[in-house]
Amino acid sequence: MKLRLGTRKSLLAMAQSRQVAETLCAAHPGLEIEFVGIITHGDRDQAAPLWQMDTVGIFTRDIDEKLLSGEIDFAVHSMKDLGTQRPAGLITAAIPRRAPSYDVALFRPDIIDILRTGRAIKIGTSAPRRNELVPEFLRSALPQLKGTPQIKMAPLRGNIDTRLRRLREDGDRALDGIILAFAGLSRLYADDEGRKILFDLLRDLKWMVLPLTRCPGAPGQGAIAIEARAGDAQTLEILSVLNHAPSAAQIEHELDILRAHGGGCHQRFGVAVVDLPNMESGVTIVRGANEAGRAVGETCVPNAPDYTGKKIWRGRDWQRKIFQMEKLSALPGDAAAAFAANSRALPDDFNLQTRLWVSGMTSWENLAARGLWVEGCADGFGFDFIRNLIADPALQLPPLSEWEIFTHVDAQEGWGDAKVCATYKLIPMPPAECLAELAAADVIEWSSAQQFAALHSYAHPNALHVCGPGKTADYLRAQGVKNLVVLPLFD
Repeated sequence: MKLRLGTRKSLLAMAQSRQVAETLCAAHPGLEIEFVGIITHGDRDQAAPLWQMDTVGIFTRDIDEKLLSGEIDFAVHSMKDLGTQRPAGLITAAIPRRAPSYDVALFRPDIIDILRTGRAIKIGTSAPRRNELVPEFLRSALPQLKGTPQIKMAPLRGNIDTRLRRLREDGDRALDGIILAFAGLSRLYADDEGRKILFDLLRDLKWMVLPLTRCPGAPGQGAIAIEARAGDAQTLEILSVLNHAPSAAQIEHELDILRAHGGGCHQRFGVAVVDLPNMESGVTIVRGANEAGRAVGETCVPNAPDYTGKKIWRGRDWQRKIFQMEKLSALPGDAAAAFAANSRALPDDFNLQTRLWVSGMTSWENLAARGLWVEGCADGFGFDFIRNLIADPALQLPPLSEWEIFTHVDAQEGWGDAKVCATYKLIPMPPAECLAELAAADVIEWSSAQQFAALHSYAHPNALHVCGPGKTADYLRAQGVKNLVVLPLFD
């Protein structure tokens, strides 16, 4: 059997369509796929910002027409290009496993020198959501080499390779940074043709993977939608093998939020539904502004306990008062990449050429204030949350066996093949008021396993224990804590 696949002609669209076709043909031996490249309205006009274009479905309408007319049998779209209202007669036949929904900021090779001058940093994007979220984030996340960086946003359209080339230009067209969807880079890098083009374009650029808790992606970002005619039962059956039900459920939830707040190409908020270790259901993060311009900031955790009327002890507020920190004489090596469990763990003589990741935004901002470049973080969800991300070939990071982990002496287990460097130890010296508040608490939020080990004997026997996902939850469960709830305690 032969099916005609309709897609845009961009490098990314063709790359992800090839990946879909390969998976489909592997599942159906003997199936042939014919590619039909289609130039859409959004491809013909790459100058106007998306939010200024009045046409509905600027990247999909031309493809929809060919699908409805029978000129093609199915279409491959980036999910975030689809509107919330689709033409009658078309149906989403499958949503394959979703890629990470992160945005990434890519900066020109001399960005550190530019930051030292104090001039404004010019960032290219045409997405209202990114214009809403990115400037505030970068002001605290970029190295503070000459005070708080100034951020200037500039319009930017075009295919991935076109946008990346703007980082090599001079004069009026020069940009210091651009914002892209990481999933697009990842899929293009996984394609043989795309990787050849990206390899030189990405050379020497500085990366930042934007945290989901501050800059979530567009609803549906990272997902592909496979569409077909509603009445074409045979094609729908063939395409059904591509569907990944958990991804489809995530996307439907994010689109429900989009419908509730309003948006499309004009939407100024991002949404991320994330699955976390030690938690049965995903956490929903919404950040930005709705179509009326009102701030939207929601974090929905299913089955979260009701704290109303409860006395709460929050370990993160007491952490630095509980423990005295004693630095150890461990020296950093020459690893190409490193992870700091917190900002205090990083040695003063840290190699600035090492690609640095951290546990969460508090550590990121502390290190940026020291003038250090941080590439990404675990959003306070634990290191396991980013294991798959940092292994993505598009990031060109070394394998974990070539990383160095900076942490304290009692947290050296569970890092896999990485080299662990204990740079300090914690000596418990809790003040009396801390212990009194802990003993009276109905709800106790532990911020680390070490905190629990030092202080749990002071807790009321009927207290509810709460901790974040990752190593802390693993430890508390191993200690037999029964009255335990695992929630994201954002860093």
